[in-house]
Amino acid sequence: MPLDLQIKLVAFKIAVDVTLKGMNRSPERCTRNLLELIESSYPEKIDFYDKDALYATILGYCKNSDSKTAKETILNIITT
Repeated sequence: MPLDLQIKLVAFKIAVDVTLKGMNRSPERCTRNLLELIESSYPEKIDFYDKDALYATILGYCKNSDSKTAKETILNIITT
């Protein structure tokens, strides 16, 4: 993987971690912010997914305070 893509991925992971810290205060806002982050960073990846279903999935993880699974789901989306 080229260096610029590695840097982008590391920055993306940090942004996801920072965003997930707000999941307990407002799971809906956290989910919206995560989807916007995916769309702005990897627009070609999000086009293959039903955004409503993806929103519901990530929202469920945020409501259950399951940041690990939420992050894994997001990383699976951008790496496939």
